[in-house]
Amino acid sequence: QISVSIQEEGNSIAVCFENNGEPLSPERTEELNHRFRTAEPNTKSNGENIGLNNINSRLKLFYGQEHCIQVFSREGKTSFRFSIDKRPSVSETEKDRGFPL
Repeated sequence: QISVSIQEEGNSIAVCFENNGEPLSPERTEELNHRFRTAEPNTKSNGENIGLNNINSRLKLFYGQEHCIQVFSREGKTSFRFSIDKRPSVSETEKDRGFPL
């Protein structure tokens, strides 16, 4: 079973994908967290294992180096979580610049 949740957290939006498949070992969880934290954004791929690496790179490119996927594995579930900064909507931006709506 896979679940997706999105929730507002202050000035951020948190996105979490969770599954109840085979849980990751603590060593694998730490390995992934370290890789996602320290990886430089990369727009090229060797064609292998590109899904999460692609998401992680885009987070860093669009929102800054401090944004990355976080992995949790507990109670028989594995979660992949990231947060992004809220940005003003186009209408709010236009309003701030004095454009008529």
